[in-house]
Amino acid sequence: MTVLGIWVEVNGCLEQEKAALLQLKKNVGDQLPFIFRSVWLLDYLESWKEDKTSNCCDDWEGVTCGLNSRVVSLSLESPNLGHLSEMHFNASVLHPFEELRELNLTSMGIKSWDEDKGSTKLSSSLKVLDLSQNMLDNNIISQLSGFQSLHTLNLRANQLRGVVPLKGNKYSSGLQKNKFGPSLEFLNLSNNSLEGHIPNDIYNSSRLQNLDLSYNRLNGLLPKNFSSNIQTLRLNDNRLSGHVTDAFCNSFSRLSRLDLSNNDLRGRIPAAINNLTQLQALFLRGNQFNGQIPFQLCLVELRLLDLSSNNLYGSIPTCLSQLFTSRYGGGSPYVDIGMDFELINDGRVGELISMKLDSAHNIIYSKAEFVTKNMAYNYEGNMTNILLYMYGIDLSCNKLTGHIPHELGNLSNIQTLNLSHNQLWGVIPSSFSNLKNIESLDLSFNHLNGRIPAEATNLNTLEVFNVSYNNLSGKIPFQAQSSTFDATSYKGNPFLCGLPFPINCTTDDTPSTSTSESQDEDSGWIDMEAFYITFTGSGVTMFLAVVIIMLINPHWWNAWFYLAKACILYSYYFFEDNIRKLRRARRV
Repeated sequence: MTVLGIWVEVNGCLEQEKAALLQLKKNVGDQLPFIFRSVWLLDYLESWKEDKTSNCCDDWEGVTCGLNSRVVSLSLESPNLGHLSEMHFNASVLHPFEELRELNLTSMGIKSWDEDKGSTKLSSSLKVLDLSQNMLDNNIISQLSGFQSLHTLNLRANQLRGVVPLKGNKYSSGLQKNKFGPSLEFLNLSNNSLEGHIPNDIYNSSRLQNLDLSYNRLNGLLPKNFSSNIQTLRLNDNRLSGHVTDAFCNSFSRLSRLDLSNNDLRGRIPAAINNLTQLQALFLRGNQFNGQIPFQLCLVELRLLDLSSNNLYGSIPTCLSQLFTSRYGGGSPYVDIGMDFELINDGRVGELISMKLDSAHNIIYSKAEFVTKNMAYNYEGNMTNILLYMYGIDLSCNKLTGHIPHELGNLSNIQTLNLSHNQLWGVIPSSFSNLKNIESLDLSFNHLNGRIPAEATNLNTLEVFNVSYNNLSGKIPFQAQSSTFDATSYKGNPFLCGLPFPINCTTDDTPSTSTSESQDEDSGWIDMEAFYITFTGSGVTMFLAVVIIMLINPHWWNAWFYLAKACILYSYYFFEDNIRKLRRARRV
């Protein structure tokens, strides 16, 4: 079949594109060490065959064609190849693919990208480019500056070094405003060796939605002006310092995911955080934030909140029970599909949706780390989809005091709740029996007292339960789901008895009814901090009162000293007489 009098279709794909794919296979294979060459070609590209019956559109792995049999998506991702070779990728082999929209070369061991001077058609058609987990250096920035149609660029885990490549240095051309064109929406430079301050210029793209600079060596203060269109911002695991200012919070209007974890940020969490009305995931773990948890956090439709490993103090706001009230939080699982009116006008809507959804796995993705079930899990993929099903709060490793608000039992959708390593006291609220979707509940290393609520046995979804190192007492509820927890969940509570401990309970240790448990919850805890303050204050007051009274009335002053003198003399003669009697008794 002849297409436009030039291209010849062979078994569903164009002959020239099929030949280019075979040449690409040869180029990759020739650069592999001989011992690995046949293994990789057989395991991954076995379907790429030269015979005429092989259809590169339908039969070849990693190749996707549009309705006109042109290749629109090419994926050569290899999880092991990056450790076996140092490949020089010749981009000229991609010249025949004039309608290629997506190119995935993850973990191919690419050390250099040879510029293709004749690739103007490719640079104008390519929308998604994934070069992550290779060995590319800063030269790639300038080499890709001509790709004006890119809306997604992933350079994660390469060998980019030095300052963020912007104007003012050798590699400035790549990330200046509009150098990648006005279409850039997703930019991932994480897991490199970038350092220095974060320049404001990187946010000038009016369409930039997803920016990931995590796991670098960036330092300095947070920039104050961001593109208001940014929806996901990941600056975690760097060396950023200073405060999170109101200006920082006010610069966003569509931000839904913010990760500033594991930096050296200080000060209070700004009250202006409630201006981020679309915020769904907030990660501030591993910084030096202090002060109380601002109630303004309750005004945001959060689904994941991680404030662990900071210096926060005060009580837990009861208004946190208002989180997770919105089913979709203003999001949609298709928010990242986007629109390409060129494809729609050409009548290729099916091609558009197929291309965007196929790319979501590795290209259009976000990543979040959240501690649950005693482990730090990385949630990767379309972050909007993840946030539809994940709910969690982590306030561990702070200096929070007071009792656990019973209102937290209203968080019926929550899946993980971590309040460990604080200074909380009081009883475990029986309202936690309403946490029907809870999978991980960690209350360890606090000062909780009272009994473990018998209602905890009704939490059928609970997989991790930890109340170790508290002051709990009484019989451990050991039935239904609670019978799956071993002694490590309860250790450090010397007054607990019953299974899984080898300590039998007496009759008095049997759990009380839910009515008495509720009464204990309301009145069984003592505010120890207030008790100590009151006791000390009362003692000082009494001492000062006695001193003042004696100074006002000399008679009482003299009477006091006379009494003290009489007591001293009486004690002296008492011990003197008894000592003499003991000496006489020994002589006899």
